[in-house]
Amino acid sequence: MSDLDAAALQELLYREIPLSRALGVTVRACLASGVILWAPLEPNLNHRQHAFGGSLSTVALLAGYGFAWAMLRRYDLTASVLVQESTTRFLRPVTQDFTATCAAPPSDGSERFLDMMRRRRKGRIALESTIYEAGALAVILYGTYVALAD
Repeated sequence: MSDLDAAALQELLYREIPLSRALGVTVRACLASGVILWAPLEPNLNHRQHAFGGSLSTVALLAGYGFAWAMLRRYDLTASVLVQESTTRFLRPVTQDFTATCAAPPSDGSERFLDMMRRRRKGRIALESTIYEAGALAVILYGTYVALAD
């Protein structure tokens, strides 16, 4: 994947998920090894001057969404990506601009997902996204994403 993929993902997020623009989400990387999204603190503040939990969850969820979308694109598979389920753990406050990273899952999960897409035109993949604050894990989101061929 390349900078073209990052630009395409950025455009997709703003077009298909307008909330991503309101949160200030920017695609920093869109690679085979993972997706990194950045968001500024200010539009995501809560009453305690920390990042709002809903914003943190959303940006982490979008990182997984972006990774699933990019993987499908890389293998020339056209599909709609949907979130089936997610669980977010908030471990510490986030008090500055933040990045959410979704790293590639173990290869067996990716292969199973791609195989199901090719055979059944739908697939499911479990992904993990993280947000760190000052080098410490602040948020972890476990998400299950479903892709349905267009």
